Amino acid sequence: MKLTKKIVELIQSSSYSHEQVKGIKADLQRINFSQDSFETVHTKLLRIASSLENETKTLNEKMISNQETITKLQNRVNKLESALVAAKQEVKVDFFNACGNKTCFKYGTWAC
Repeated sequence: MKLTKKIVELIQSSSYSHEQVKGIKADLQRINFSQDSFETVHTKLLRIASSLENETKTLNEKMISNQETITKLQNRVNKLESALVAAKQEVKVDFFNACGNKTCFKYGTWAC
């Protein structure tokens, strides 16, 4: 459930970033070199660069956070898989007499 939530957040963040980039592109298209002074163009470009910097920083932070979550979940899955293998092995041997149980006889892996 936690992984699904992270994926949804990443998709939403990506969508938001896409909209921000579209806004930046529109700002660039609105620059009119024949009417805007050099200072105005310079100011607009600095604002656009700052916006891009903030967007990439935010995206990077979210990706790092999500990677940490994914790593934790992967470690948890690995532990659960190991526990499952051990539990399957335990089921093959009867607890009371340490002999193979019905499942072991069925698959030919009995221990007595």
